[in-house]
Amino acid sequence: MKTDIKLADYFDDNERFADVFNGHMFRGNQIILPQQLENGEVRSKVKVSNQGNKNDYRYIFRDIKKGYKGATLIVFGIENQKDIHYAMPVRVLVYDGSQYKEQWEKIKKSHKLKKDLQGAEFLSGFSKKDTLAPIITLVVYWGKEPWDGARDLYQLFNEETIPKEMKPYLNNYKINLLDVRHDSTENFKSDIKQCFQFLQNEGDKESLKKLLEEDKAYQSLNEETFQLISLLSGEKELLDKLDQYENGEGGYNMCQAFADMRMEGRLEGRLEGRLEGLAEKGIQVFINAVSRGMSEEDAKAIADIDDSLVEIAREKLK
Repeated sequence: MKTDIKLADYFDDNERFADVFNGHMFRGNQIILPQQLENGEVRSKVKVSNQGNKNDYRYIFRDIKKGYKGATLIVFGIENQKDIHYAMPVRVLVYDGSQYKEQWEKIKKSHKLKKDLQGAEFLSGFSKKDTLAPIITLVVYWGKEPWDGARDLYQLFNEETIPKEMKPYLNNYKINLLDVRHDSTENFKSDIKQCFQFLQNEGDKESLKKLLEEDKAYQSLNEETFQLISLLSGEKELLDKLDQYENGEGGYNMCQAFADMRMEGRLEGRLEGRLEGLAEKGIQVFINAVSRGMSEEDAKAIADIDDSLVEIAREKLK
């Protein structure tokens, strides 16, 4: 089972799709209603030149795109990221810009068939009364280390080399980003809350044990959430034992799966190896941040490492 396909399918559900935007961007306010989402085109593709060759094209696929029909049509998109993408603002800009262009092309085609434009409107294929549907993209980042990449286009510039007179005329482009393993989960209403909280606590077996004991929802997860947690936490073996954890009511018991993992000793062994890996990743996050001009204090906070690991990182920076 490919994780990227599973992630796209997971958010294809209208309730989850609405919840991830409402919970993260709108502070839990129910701005997007599941019943107002259009399910026509789930994945859309963007045509781009291949390595600068204008005669050779390839397609890159947007993970999920849905139309929201409220007072006006708004297009919402999700981009799932398993790894940090250090040029993500450019990538989102390409997706969004290409889809605005796609809307414009459809409008041009409609006017061409109607032959209803003249003058400047005819040349642009767009009348003064035409409008575009706004596009809002959310990057959902699933990686273990905190996101230390750029969150807007400005952060990709070397500001020291840009004349101050030119800076007011540079257009910025920010990204909306949800760091699944580090951002707050309090405003989510659907089962994505259980998925996110499990992943945030999986590195600490006692915290995870407490979470599973206190939240009874883990005793009756739906199949999609149980599978996704198993994939993203590295416990793919649970997928082969899915029937063992069916609770007789159509749900799946992650509490029992966790107990079995501990009994077999797999969880403890995996966590010890993960702690070593997280220390190494934290050091690298610190080094990357300092190398880009960030202060050591801010880099330490982003990397989430203690003073002993900061000393190791300083040695590597020399």
